[in-house]
Amino acid sequence: MSEATRALAFGTYAACGLDRLGARRGHAHILSLHRVHEKPSPYWPPMHPAGLDWLLSRLLRLGKIVDIREIAARRVPSGERVFALSFDDGYADFVEYALPVLESHGVPSNLNVVVESMRSGEAIWNARLYDALARAGGDFYRAVAEFFPDDWSIEGLRTKAHIGYEISNGFRSHSRAERERAIRVLEDLCEYPGEPVRALRVDEVRALPVSVHVGAHGETHEPLSDVSMEEFRSDVEACRVFFETELNRPMETYAFPLGGYRREQVEHLLDTGVAHVLLVDEEPTIGGRSVLPRLTVGATRRGHYLAEATGLRRRLASAVQR
Repeated sequence: MSEATRALAFGTYAACGLDRLGARRGHAHILSLHRVHEKPSPYWPPMHPAGLDWLLSRLLRLGKIVDIREIAARRVPSGERVFALSFDDGYADFVEYALPVLESHGVPSNLNVVVESMRSGEAIWNARLYDALARAGGDFYRAVAEFFPDDWSIEGLRTKAHIGYEISNGFRSHSRAERERAIRVLEDLCEYPGEPVRALRVDEVRALPVSVHVGAHGETHEPLSDVSMEEFRSDVEACRVFFETELNRPMETYAFPLGGYRREQVEHLLDTGVAHVLLVDEEPTIGGRSVLPRLTVGATRRGHYLAEATGLRRRLASAVQR
């Protein structure tokens, strides 16, 4: 599907009020969100604050926005549409750009933070990579290509967002040391002004209002789906200790970094007292349970935001597979 066709389709979805058909009654739609910022970033576009404001207005026309804990506590009444907002990674721009919009609508949110990032103030490596790509000058492609096999290429990719994803996805198989070295190389090429992306620090997380429910998003944000149970237990325990000793609160919520997980890991979280386990399974939930799937909202157009927030992504994918 071409970009023009996609724009027309999602614009029609919003303009014709098809979200009333898309959003399912008797279900909660938990949105999985990331950065909100007024400045565009071509390699990983954030949601603009005005776009978030528009989306919340549309969702509040459809139903109500609640805390994820309310969804976990009871089933959604059959005639209601319910939404919740879940932000991952703990970016500092959440406070500057997202929180004022949330407060203007009087809605709660969930923010899932990375222990290592809170300690250092450095955002997760993916975000720093995208940021460095956006600000790099010169032939940054040649600098990136040195970290990949000779046949690696980004030729033919349609947009900078596609290029950013391909580069980031390629670096996932590299060691942490190699990824850090690549980011430093790109940062040395940065020619364009602007504050680099950063994470909220401990004191900033402590200062968040009670409307923001803070959850854990891993100790380091490394993928956990393939690690041993011993390594996974170590990650969870590090998060738990940090929450209790540094944030002065229990760790009630855990969101798997990068979305991957195994069933035994979910069971371990529940067995050790984690009240809410957040997944990214691209489906709504009936509520009344501790394990909660979320819907990724990562588009750049308003109609596309709305389609993803109301669960259209999964249904379109299912229709294509039939």
